[in-house]
Amino acid sequence: SVDCSAAIDVSAWDAIASTMSADVNDCAGLSSGCVSILKGIDQSCVNKCMEDNKSFTSQCSPAFGTLADCGFKNCKAECISGDPDAESCVTCNEQKCSPAFHSSTGFEVQCKYD
Repeated sequence: SVDCSAAIDVSAWDAIASTMSADVNDCAGLSSGCVSILKGIDQSCVNKCMEDNKSFTSQCSPAFGTLADCGFKNCKAECISGDPDAESCVTCNEQKCSPAFHSSTGFEVQCKYD
């Protein structure tokens, strides 16, 4: 299971909370190398990227792979533009994916549109 209680994870979250869509997109967007339109999200790739580039621990990073996978499976049409801040994309992720992310991590997602 995911454990994001370490101080390093809390500070890593504080660093990306206000720009979460763009920061997660760095590791889970179409240009990240961790996603294929046909195959979907490579969760281990997303997790490693969040560890290497956003300073999360390996205990916490799987929450982002799961979040990315949820978004890909549930919000592909809404996010097809590739803009992580597109209202339709953000709203879909907030409604369908953010609650599970919050319950697994304890992180408060700052909803933009919901």
